[in-house]
Amino acid sequence: MNSIRSMRGLEVFYQGLPQEVQDYYKHLPALLDNFDYNVGLSYVFSLLEKGQHLALYCSIVKLHRTNKVLTRNALEEHHFIRRSYQEMYKRILGKSIPADAQDLFNKASKVRDKLMHGKDVSDHELRNAIAQVLSYSDKINEHIYSIAAFRPYTPSLQGVFGRLGTLDKKASRWMLIGMGFFNNSGQES
Repeated sequence: MNSIRSMRGLEVFYQGLPQEVQDYYKHLPALLDNFDYNVGLSYVFSLLEKGQHLALYCSIVKLHRTNKVLTRNALEEHHFIRRSYQEMYKRILGKSIPADAQDLFNKASKVRDKLMHGKDVSDHELRNAIAQVLSYSDKINEHIYSIAAFRPYTPSLQGVFGRLGTLDKKASRWMLIGMGFFNNSGQES
């Protein structure tokens, strides 16, 4: 990814993204017009993490046919750290996050961490971190689409499951235990 050198460069980058990614991050242009880059970075990371959860939820239900309510509860109760998210992604989708996407995420996360811990962060770093999050979202959309035929970074997931039948709660619980969501007693951890 090329370095983003100006606000105009970030706008052009955003406009070059697929429409679904632009729509998912629809408030970004207005935020960048009215606030500092740090607000924009906080916004895109908030939606990125929401998309990560949606990616796992939809993948589990669609690929493994688990009960939707039980799956949502398992994800809501599970605490992810960056490393465990990567492992869970691979466990659920059968493939690792692509290296180029993970690299974008890692670079953007370093800037986010500096910002959240009160360190000095330049506008250049912030602009590029925002672009890296957007590019990561686009790459993950395409990767998940190639496996499960849906894109998590889109404003609507309508029709993702179709008329998909799911396992009953008992079988779903065992499936989720195998994925690492519940402890051995079958209770939410």
